[in-house]
Amino acid sequence: MSLGVHFPPKGNAPGERVGFTVPMPCLRVISPPPSLAEVMRCSRDGWKRALGLLIEQDPFFSDIRVYGSHMWELLTGIAYVREASDIDLAMPVRSLEEILRIGLSLNAWEEATGFTADGEFVFPGGSAAAWRECVPPPRGSLLLKSVSSVRLCEPDDLFSLFDNGQRASR
Repeated sequence: MSLGVHFPPKGNAPGERVGFTVPMPCLRVISPPPSLAEVMRCSRDGWKRALGLLIEQDPFFSDIRVYGSHMWELLTGIAYVREASDIDLAMPVRSLEEILRIGLSLNAWEEATGFTADGEFVFPGGSAAAWRECVPPPRGSLLLKSVSSVRLCEPDDLFSLFDNGQRASR
């Protein structure tokens, strides 16, 4: 399995990132990243309030997964989150309407709190695209990533990523 470790920041400099592979028999546990609700409960004051506001604004956010500095801080107890940090979110989506609703919620949350969210919409089947490339509906191609590939995708191709494959009203 390919893995990546992000070491803690040193002063104002970001921590070093290291990628490596581990034979599957060496892994004892494989589990998803923590939920936003878990991260919120362990966050420092400003982030705790801001993340609570995001969950209050849209309960969808309670169960989405968090990676990046907030995840590492929760898992290690070491301070990874810096003043300029954002929150990295993996957001499973089931429709274009959901993409728009979630994206508008994130935009409103950023404006209200001054914090920023990074991350990806994760489509059925596991491919993903940066949320900012999807909201408002993209006019040009966007980068679609999966475990096995990276490709450019036209906006109309997004419809095929959903189970029903139907076009949602824009």
